[in-house]
Order: sequence, then C-alpha cells, then structure tokens
Amino acid sequence: MLDSIGVSVVVPAKDERDNLAPLIGEIDAALAGKYSYELIYVDDGSEDDSYAVLCDLKRRYAGLRVIRHARAVGQSMAVLSGVRHGRGDWLVVLDGDGQNDPADIPAMLEEAKRRFAQDPTQVGLIGHRVNRRDDWVKRLSSRLANGFRDLLLRDGIPDTGCGLKVVRRDWYLRLPSFNHMHRYIPALIQAQGGRMSPWPVNHRPRQAGVSKYGVWNRLWVGLVDVVGVWWLQRRSKVVEIREMLEGQRTLAEGMSQQLERLRSRRADLEEAIGFCTLLQQENGPLEQLDVEQTLARLTAREEQGVTFVNIERTDQKTRRIRGACIGAALFVTMMAFVMAIMGWAVYTDPQDAPPLPLLVVMFGIPAGCIIGTLKVLVDRLKEIGKGEEDAYRNY
Repeated sequence: MLDSIGVSVVVPAKDERDNLAPLIGEIDAALAGKYSYELIYVDDGSEDDSYAVLCDLKRRYAGLRVIRHARAVGQSMAVLSGVRHGRGDWLVVLDGDGQNDPADIPAMLEEAKRRFAQDPTQVGLIGHRVNRRDDWVKRLSSRLANGFRDLLLRDGIPDTGCGLKVVRRDWYLRLPSFNHMHRYIPALIQAQGGRMSPWPVNHRPRQAGVSKYGVWNRLWVGLVDVVGVWWLQRRSKVVEIREMLEGQRTLAEGMSQQLERLRSRRADLEEAIGFCTLLQQENGPLEQLDVEQTLARLTAREEQGVTFVNIERTDQKTRRIRGACIGAALFVTMMAFVMAIMGWAVYTDPQDAPPLPLLVVMFGIPAGCIIGTLKVLVDRLKEIGKGEEDAYRNY
C-alpha cells in the first residue's frame, strides 16, 4: 500500500555517468511499492554524457525527473534546484557517487515521520557514516572541519558532511541559500527552531568516477563557511506568535485586554512606590534599619502578587572588561587556527593549492580580522575606562 505522504528524492550529480543506472535502480528497489515518490536528478553542468544517459533511463523509470543546469554551480545549489521543483512533503537527499546506500532510506523515512508526529520540531534525520569508506586525507580533513564546526555551531551532529538526509521539504525551503550550505543543514534548521538527529547509515566505496573534493575545497571551505553559519545562527530569530487578532474580534476587544494588563502592572508599581515611601519616612540611620522586618514585609507583599525589581550590585566595569577580552581572545584564536589549517593544507597538498595571489588574499583576510579585532578591543577598553557605552553598537 502506498504511503499517503509524498516523497521527493533529490540527487545532485556531475560527471557521474557510470553511477547513474546502478544508483537509480537501487533507489527504485528501496522505495517502489512502499512510497508515492518522485526521483529528481539534477545534472550540474556535466561535461560527460550524463544527460543523455539520464534521458534514456527516464524511459525505464516513470518517476524519474531530470533537471539540467547550463553550467556547474555546485552541490548545494544543485540540491536546492531539486528541492524547489519537488512536490513531496518529505525530502530525501543523497549523493550521486553511489557511496550512500539507498537501502537506508525506508528506515530513515519511517523514523523521521514517527518523530515528527510526536514533536513537530523534530523535522528530519541526517546520516552518520559509522563505517566510512574514504582515504585518510578525506577522513582527517572532514574530522578537523567537523570538530571546528561543532565547537562553534553546537548542532549535536557528528557527521554533518554525510550526503544522506531525510527532512521536511517545507523546512528546507525556509533556509537561507548559499554555496556549500548542504554541509550545515542541521545547524540552519536549528536556527529556525527545528532539529535534526543523526542516524547510523552504511557507507560504500566509490565504484566509478572521481571525487570532486580535495583537501582545499573540503577543509578550507568548511572552516571559512562555518564562521558565516555561526553569524547566521546569532542573527536568526524564531518568531513565536502568542496572540493574533482574528476577524471575529474587534479592535475594542483587543484594546480592552491590553488595558487590563496595563492596569495590573500599574497596580504593582503603585504598591511598590507606596512601600518605598513608607521606608523613606522611617527616620534614623541605615544601620538601624530592621532588615528582618523589612524582608518579611517584602515577602508578604510578594505573596500577595506584587512584583518588585531585583537590584543587584555588580561591578559592571570589571564584567565589561572581562567580556571584551574573552570575546576578542576567542575570535583571534579562531582566526589563528584557520591560518594554521590553511598552512597545513598547503604543506600537505601543494599541487592542489590556489595560485599565490589568491593565497595572499586567503591568508590576509584572517590576518586582517585579527588586527581589526585587536584594534576594536583597545578602543573598547578605553571606552570602559572612561565609563562610556559601546560606540560600535551604533553601527
């Protein structure tokens, strides 16, 4: 019996002609007869005859849809093309190199739907390659990038680079689109108020074709992009609507509720003013104030529902200095770590390194960030010393 929830399977592919037929056959074997699914292959500007092969396969698989890009735009944008043209409620994404196992899809779909039914914020699963079949360079660079990513993003995903994902399509479409976004889907979902969880999956060695990723476009891009995603996380806000005026309610009714709330707050404020006035009228030095009696009177008022302001005496100057120094130290350390990783990548894989002018720019950006951060820190410490507000908040 076909599942009532439609499933869109999206596979990005570039120059994968020899992997097309085997992978499409495996996907169909895993899903046919179980789900009402569509398979969307996105040919991302292949230079081989992948498109011709896909056109031929379309005659054999009725559910196959093919999207062809005029030029290569990268894996993330290829996935996004497929997602935007999809029609299912649930989205399945997997790599086109055949290393993800389609046999894992049914279990992931069932578990994802079960979790979503229990908690609407549980919107998907991402594969965790427990038996990864890659060379040591890929494993090491991915482990370093994953460790740095988890340190900043805190998304709780051990293997965010796994291509196999099951997620609600409407949630995927909410995400900001940018190149290499496919590595950060759980963190981007989390910034929107949802959550994805890891799921152990099989990982297979590549049978045909060559990988499009090396040390530089796997490690360096991951380390740079994670800073941008961290910035997006900090700027994202989840809007929770508590109340909305419907057509059946009049403006007068809505304003009446607001006036009731304001009157309640005014009553509390008047009670607090009256209590402070009584204390003010008590003559004598502060040392003679009966603290126990005053606290008892405050407690009695609070038990009656009156809210008082909690005033804490803190050393604001020390806290601001400490906060500014810690923030600057973390950012400088992060930029220094990025420069160290780039240096390691150049040393490990010099043939794949960018040209010298680009290297100067790539090393110059984090170096400039370090210098700028130290300049901002010095200015901020001077402001704190003079008791001024943070001037950079005006920009």
